[in-house]
Amino acid sequence: MPGRPGRSRSESEAGRKPAIPGPSGQPTRHAALHRGGRNLASGGYAQQPTVRARRRPDPLTRRQQHLSVLALVLAIALTARFVYLKTARCEHFRVLSRDLRRVRTLIATRRGEILDRNNVPLAKTCDEFQLRFDPAAFEQTWANNHSAAQRKAAALVGSLIGMEPARVLASMRAEPGPGETRRSLLIKSRLTPEEASAVEYAKAAKVGTGRREPNLLEGFVVLTQHRREYPNGASSCQILGRVTLGPRGQVRGIGGLEDWADTVLSGSVGWNNMEMKKAGVFTGRETGYRAEPVPGMDVRTTIDASIQQILSEELGRCMQEHTPLGATGIVLDPRNGDVLGMVSKPGVDLSGPDAPALIASNPELMRNRAMMLYEPGSVLKPLTVSLALEVGVVKPTEDVPCQHGYTPQARPIRCEAHRSSLPSPGQNVPRMIVAKSCNVAAAKLAVRLGATRLHEGLSRFGLFERTAIQLPGEAVGWSLTDPVRGRRSRDDVARVGFGQGITVTPLHLAAAFAVFANGGILHHPRIVRSYGYPGRPPAKEYYV
Repeated sequence: MPGRPGRSRSESEAGRKPAIPGPSGQPTRHAALHRGGRNLASGGYAQQPTVRARRRPDPLTRRQQHLSVLALVLAIALTARFVYLKTARCEHFRVLSRDLRRVRTLIATRRGEILDRNNVPLAKTCDEFQLRFDPAAFEQTWANNHSAAQRKAAALVGSLIGMEPARVLASMRAEPGPGETRRSLLIKSRLTPEEASAVEYAKAAKVGTGRREPNLLEGFVVLTQHRREYPNGASSCQILGRVTLGPRGQVRGIGGLEDWADTVLSGSVGWNNMEMKKAGVFTGRETGYRAEPVPGMDVRTTIDASIQQILSEELGRCMQEHTPLGATGIVLDPRNGDVLGMVSKPGVDLSGPDAPALIASNPELMRNRAMMLYEPGSVLKPLTVSLALEVGVVKPTEDVPCQHGYTPQARPIRCEAHRSSLPSPGQNVPRMIVAKSCNVAAAKLAVRLGATRLHEGLSRFGLFERTAIQLPGEAVGWSLTDPVRGRRSRDDVARVGFGQGITVTPLHLAAAFAVFANGGILHHPRIVRSYGYPGRPPAKEYYV
C-alpha cells in the first residue's frame, strides 16, 4: 500500500498479481514471495531476498592455478629423486666418478733380440731416456706467472741437459710434431743416464724455487724408451728390416725378420689405471688395476755375423768397381740349406739418425734383391747341361758343335763365346759348354730335351715354387716352357736353355746350385733356426 513504510515497488506489484504456475506446475518467483512473507491481502509484509549477479571466472586465474599445481608436483618429484640418488644410488655414482678419473696407460714391453748362429746380436733393444714436457700441468701450477716461470724453467733444464735455454723454451712452446701430443712434447731424446738422474733429482728437490713456491719443473718427465740398434750397420738391413711406432706407441716391424717374427719379438704390452685430476693432470697414483708386460722372445737365425760382414765388404768393392744399380750375394750351406750370409747393395745403416729420411727418399735401400725376379742368363746353363746328362740326350764325351750360330725354328741364335778372340776350346763336350758358356750348344741340348722334360727338370730344382724361407716378399719364377702357356715353340725352348725367357730369384739359384754340392739332394733354404726366451728350451724350432 502506498505510504506504508518498508514496502518496495516490486512488493506492491507482487501483491496485486496472482501467482503464476510454472511449466512444471510449481509456483514461480512471485509465488515464492508470497510464501516468504505475509499475504498482502491479509495486510502483511513480503520480504524479498537479495539477488546477486554471478561473476564469470577469469581464464588467466585458472591457468595460474594449474601451473602452480604442476610446479608443486615437479618440485615434489625432483626432491624425491634427489633424496633417492643421495641415498639409494650414492655408492653407484661414487664408483662411476672414480672410473671417470681413471685413465688406462700402456706399459711398453721389451722387444726380443735377433741373434746369429753364434748368439751374436744382429738387432737388439737398448734403453733410451727422453725428456718430455706437459704444458697443461705446468700452466696449472704457474697460472699467475706463466711466462716468467717458463723462461726460468728453460734456463734450469738447459743447464741440466746441456742444451741452450732458447731451444728448450722453443720446444716448450712448439706445436706437437711426429710422435708427440699436446700433453707430451719432446724436449730432448737420447739423454745420458747422468742427465736423466740430474733432472729427476732437481725435480724432487725443487731446485730453483722457494719452500712455499710451486715446483719449477712441474710437467717435466723423464721417460725410459726402448730403442732398436743394429750393430752390423748396413750389412744386414734388408734381411732384418726395421721398426716403427704403432698407433698406441707400440713398436712394430716393417720388412725382413722384424716383420716376419713381429708377434714373437713384440711380446704383450702391459697396462695400468692411473688416477687423473679434473684438469686432466695425472696424480701419479695407481688405482690397483695393473697388467704386467710380457717381454718378446729372441729369434735365433742361421746367419753368421762374420760371413755377413765379409760378404758385405766384397759386394761394396764390386759396387765401387763396376758401379751397377744393385748387387746381391748369398752364402748357403749345401748340407742343410742354412743361409750363412745374404747381403744386398745398396743399403743403409738403420742405427743412424738419418736412416728414416734416407729410406723415405730412396726405398730401394731396403729392397732385398736376393728375393727379386731376374732373368738368369748363362747362370742357368749348368742346370740345362745336367738335365741333358741325366736324361741321356747327350754323353759326357759327346761333341756338340757350335758352328757360330743355330736357328731352332725362326729366330737365329748366336754364340758370343765362339766369336771372341780366344782360341777354340776344341771339342764342345758338356764340360766345355759350361766352361766356355756356349749359347748354341745349350740351346741344342734344350731342344733335345723338349719343353716338357726341360720344364719338369727345372721344377725339380725348385725354381718355380716358394722356398718357404722365413722372410716376407718372396717371389716365384716363371718360364716360357710352362705348360699353362699352351703351345711352346722350339725358339722358346732354346732360349730357356741358356737362361732367357725365364725368371728366377738369386735365392732359388743358390738352392739349385747347392744340389751339385750335396749329392743331388735339394734342401729348401732357411734363415731362422728357432725362437724362445734366453736360458730356456726353444719355444719352436725349424728343422731342415
